[in-house]
Amino acid sequence: MVKPKQIGHANIRVRDLERSEKFYTEVLGLHVTHRRGNTAFLSAREHSHELAIRAIGKDAPGPAEDAQIGTNHFAWQMETFDDLQAMYRHLKEKGVLIDRIRDNCFSVGVEL
Repeated sequence: MVKPKQIGHANIRVRDLERSEKFYTEVLGLHVTHRRGNTAFLSAREHSHELAIRAIGKDAPGPAEDAQIGTNHFAWQMETFDDLQAMYRHLKEKGVLIDRIRDNCFSVGVEL
């Protein structure tokens, strides 16, 4: 499995912490560094955390196209362009929706 080289710190609100944690660990290759309450902290390397996912409830409203504050995106840094291409193939195999592609990156659409 290809792993990101680095991710900047991001904090994401989710409906289901267990389901989200499974996605970020099993599909994107992060590992949980620690948990506190309804928040899990994850990293791609030995670091306190690069990503925090916080459960806000199963009935939380979904994102509204360009009309809601919150996470727009966060960037994953890969070691090489070949690694970026390998990650793209990996995500497609896992059924992740790729909603935008540019010459040096792609954007995934995941609602957790």
